[in-house]
Amino acid sequence: MKLLEGYFGKNDIIYNAIDLFEKGVKSNFGDEKDFEIIKEYAYNNEKLPEPLQRLPYLTCCASKHLHLNEVLSFQASALLNLSNLLQIKIWAIPFFKMVVNRWKFLAERQKFLFSSPNLWAPIILEATSTEINSSSDCANLILLIGEAIKVNWPSEMLEKLRIKIKNQE
Repeated sequence: MKLLEGYFGKNDIIYNAIDLFEKGVKSNFGDEKDFEIIKEYAYNNEKLPEPLQRLPYLTCCASKHLHLNEVLSFQASALLNLSNLLQIKIWAIPFFKMVVNRWKFLAERQKFLFSSPNLWAPIILEATSTEINSSSDCANLILLIGEAIKVNWPSEMLEKLRIKIKNQE
């Protein structure tokens, strides 16, 4: 931190960003205390400065510690609510890869969590083997996963995901 202070001065947003990033990494490696903090920030992001509000949300999109429905909901919400950000390739490609990797992991190592593992695991593995290059491809995968884990989508979110697919964004 002293090195950062030498370059940037005492800047709370930089310290908060590093702290939040560290908590996000630790939470995805199983630190329950940090995970609860990240989850709280994801649900109540107004507690954070605007530039940091996305980080806990995106951490939950990749989480292996949340209920699958919650992870999928975070991913769908991010896809729908961060549309402007996801138009920029530098943000979109890592987001799409994160979504693919989360569900590929499930199909390879946690397939017992699918409603019908023998049916859905091969379908999900095939769907995650092709590159996702657009928001519509990502929305398609999210809806496929929703079927596999029997998500009961809110009608508004389901409609928005279908529109995203239809618009080929």
